[in-house]
Amino acid sequence: MANNIYAKSFVFTGEGYLAVETTPTVLTVTLVASSKNSGNIQFRVSGGLDVNFPPGGMVTLQSVDISQLEVKGNLGHHLAIVGGSW
Repeated sequence: MANNIYAKSFVFTGEGYLAVETTPTVLTVTLVASSKNSGNIQFRVSGGLDVNFPPGGMVTLQSVDISQLEVKGNLGHHLAIVGGSW
């Protein structure tokens, strides 16, 4: 079975939470917040509690359905999400 690679980036405009994907997709992904962000980015799973994610922060989520992952940030904040189906 082939491994699929996933990469997506966000530049926030201050809107509310954004879904990472709209269709169920189970992957192992790493979230990377830009070290130049002026404050925290928030993420949550399935509408749960907010998790603050500091500038320069990285976290790996294993075997997560990324359609359940939502992210938000202040104007100009950057977030990259990379991973795959391994």
